[in-house]
Amino acid sequence: MMEDTKVKIMNILNKNNKPMEIIDISNEIGDEFRETAEALRELEKESKVKLTKKGKYMCTDYKFGKIKITKSNVGYVSVIGEDDIYIKNRDTKGAISGDSVIVEISDVGTRTGKIIKILEKERDLEVGQIVTIENQQYVQLDDIQKNGILVKLNEKGSSLVEGHKVAVKIGTLVKKNIYSGQLLKVIGHIGDPGIDIISKAVMYHIETEFPDRVLQQVERISSKLTKEDYENRRDLRDKTIFTIDGDRAKDFDDAVSIEQLPNKNFLLGVHIADVSAYVKESSALDKEAFNRGTSVYLADRVIPMLPHQLSDEICSLKEGVPRLTLSVEMEIDASGTVVNHDFFESVIQSKKRMTYQKVEDVLNDESKDDSYKPFENDLKMMKSLSVLLRKKRNEKGSIDFNKKEMRIVVNENGKAEDVVQEKRLYSCKIIEDFMIEANVTAAEHVSSMDYPFVYRVHEAPNEDKLAEFTKFAKTMNERIGKLPKNMHPKVIQQILETIKGSPDYEVYSQLLLRCMQKAVYNAHNIGHFGLALENYTHFTSPIRRYPDLLVHRALKQYIKRDFSLNERKANQKTEYLQIAANHASLKEQNAAKCEREVNKMKAAEYMQSHIGQTFNGKITGVTELGIYVDIYNGVEGLIKRVDLNKGFYDPATYVISTADHRQYRLGDFVEVIVDSTIKELGQINLTLVKKLDKIKKLDKIKKL
Repeated sequence: MMEDTKVKIMNILNKNNKPMEIIDISNEIGDEFRETAEALRELEKESKVKLTKKGKYMCTDYKFGKIKITKSNVGYVSVIGEDDIYIKNRDTKGAISGDSVIVEISDVGTRTGKIIKILEKERDLEVGQIVTIENQQYVQLDDIQKNGILVKLNEKGSSLVEGHKVAVKIGTLVKKNIYSGQLLKVIGHIGDPGIDIISKAVMYHIETEFPDRVLQQVERISSKLTKEDYENRRDLRDKTIFTIDGDRAKDFDDAVSIEQLPNKNFLLGVHIADVSAYVKESSALDKEAFNRGTSVYLADRVIPMLPHQLSDEICSLKEGVPRLTLSVEMEIDASGTVVNHDFFESVIQSKKRMTYQKVEDVLNDESKDDSYKPFENDLKMMKSLSVLLRKKRNEKGSIDFNKKEMRIVVNENGKAEDVVQEKRLYSCKIIEDFMIEANVTAAEHVSSMDYPFVYRVHEAPNEDKLAEFTKFAKTMNERIGKLPKNMHPKVIQQILETIKGSPDYEVYSQLLLRCMQKAVYNAHNIGHFGLALENYTHFTSPIRRYPDLLVHRALKQYIKRDFSLNERKANQKTEYLQIAANHASLKEQNAAKCEREVNKMKAAEYMQSHIGQTFNGKITGVTELGIYVDIYNGVEGLIKRVDLNKGFYDPATYVISTADHRQYRLGDFVEVIVDSTIKELGQINLTLVKKLDKIKKLDKIKKL
C-alpha cells in the first residue's frame, strides 16, 4: 500500500535525521525500489520530503497553516499548536487571506518565514463588485478579510459597469494588492433586491439559474395527467388525503391519510410526489438535480433542486389537482409497531392544503375555520397515533434536542425587517413522526432484501467532546453520571432529561448538540444513532433532496419485482450510490453553511438600525475571543475579551474572569449596548454595561 510505504519512509528519514539515497531508503524499509521511488515522488509533491543538491532525500522542516494578510500586506500564518509565523510582503508569493500554505522558517529567533507553496485557495472563486479607480475597472472583493484586494480582469471590451456584482477566479499577483483575474459570472447589480443573498449563494457554488437544456426538457413535460399515467397505479383520488405545511410553503411533496381498521389498528398512508416519473435517470434534469443535491433555503427565498415548473407545479401535491405519487400504507398497532406495510405507485387528489397553525387550532379545539371541520376526526386520530409513535421512539432512546429555529423576515427589497423564532407546534411533530415512520419502513424493507440502497446514517457522538461536556456540566452542579464505554442513544437522552429542569437547558443542549456527529448519506448501513434506529433512509422529499429520488427508484424496482442483480452489477450499483451519497452529503453541508452565513449576515443587517441601543441578553458562548450573547430571538453578538478589563479565559469551565473579580459564564444574563455591526461578516459587536441577576424573560429591545 502506497500510504504504508510513505509512513515507513517518513519514519526512517526522521530516525536517521540525515539525507539518504533512494536505494538505502528502499533497503531499510524492505520495499521494492519502484514502490519506494513512487512513494518518494508523492511525498515530494506533498512537500514532506525534498531532494538535496547531491540527489539525496531528507524531511523538510516546512510548516503547514492558513495565512492572514494584514492591511500593510504582510502576512501571519497560523499553525496548530504553535505561534504564528510572520511573512514579509515580498515573501507571500501571492497568497491571500484564508489560503492554506506551506511555510519555510527563515529566521527561528523572530519566527519569520516565507511561503513555499499555496496548497489550496480558501475558495476557488470570489465574489465582488466592479469599481473604477483612476479610470481603470477593478473587482473589489466582498470578503473584507481580503483587505482591499483588487482584481484586474483579463477580459477586454467588457460591458461591465460600476456596481455590477461578479464572480471571479483570482490569478497571480500583479503588484501590491492587485491580482489578475478571470470573470466567471455576472451575478447582478448592487442595487438589485436580494443581491447580497444571491452573491453569498454564488460564493458557495449554489447555482441560482437552470441551464437552457434543463428548462427545455421541463417545457416538454405535460402538467395534465393522461390515461397512460393512470395505468398500473392505484387510484386514491376519492380517499381523504391532505397536505399539512407551513404558511409560506409553495412545494408540497408529502400528503397523509389515516383510518382506523376493524381490528382497531391504524392505517397510516404517506403519499410522496412521484418525482421519478418525470426526472428520468441520466436525463439533463437528473444530472442537474444530482449536481445540486438539495434545495437551499436562504432567508426569503428557495433555490430549488428542480425547476419551479416541477417543484411548485407538476410535482406539487396541490389541493384538488390529480398528482402522481409513490405511496406507503402502514398498519400500526396500539404499541406503535408497524405490523404490515405496502409500497405502491398511486394517483391522489389532495382534499385540503392545510397549515400547521390551523391544524394546531383544530387540535386545541380553537379552530374558527369551518373548512377544517370535515377533517377534525382525522386530525385528532393523527395526533393519537403520533403520541404512540413518539412514545415508542422515546423508549428506544431517540434524541430530541428541541432546537429553536430562527427566521429572518425581509421586505420586498430584500432588507431584513425582523428576526423571529419559529414555534414548534404539535402539528409539526405529527408530520415529523409520520415521515420518520415512512422513512424507517422504506429502509427496513429494502435492507431485508440486501439490495443496493442509500441510507441516512448517523454515528455515535465524539467521546472526547462528550467527556468534556459532562466534566463542564458537573462544574455547573448538574448531576450527570459516569459515561459508559459502549455509547447508546439513551445515554444522551438521559443527560437531556437530567438537565431539562435547568434554566440554562437551551445552553447545555446546544453544547451537547456540538458533541454529536453529522448525519450523512451512505450506501452502507451503519444505523442512525440520533434516532436510535438500525435502518433509516430519506424517502419523503424527492422534490428537494436527491437521495430521496434514488430511494424512489429503488422502491419502484421492488414494486415491479425488478431487483435481481448479479454480483458484478450489484457492486457497480453500490459504487455509484456511494459516490452519489458522498456528493449529496457534501452539498447538504455546503447548503447548511451558506444558510448559516446568510442568517448571520441578515441578522447583522437588522441590528444596524439598533446601533447604540441597549439589550438584555443571555450568554450562550464563552471562548478565548470573548462572550457571545443572545440579545434577540437567537441573534448573537460578541463582547470581545480584550474589552473585558483584563479578562482571563478558563477553557475547562467556559468562564471569563476579570480584574474586578467578576465572572462571566454560560447562562448568565447581561445588559449590553450594540456597538457596531459588520454585515459582510455577520458580526455584531457589543459593549458590556453590567451583569444582571437571573431574569425570567429577555426584554425584546430596551430604549428604542
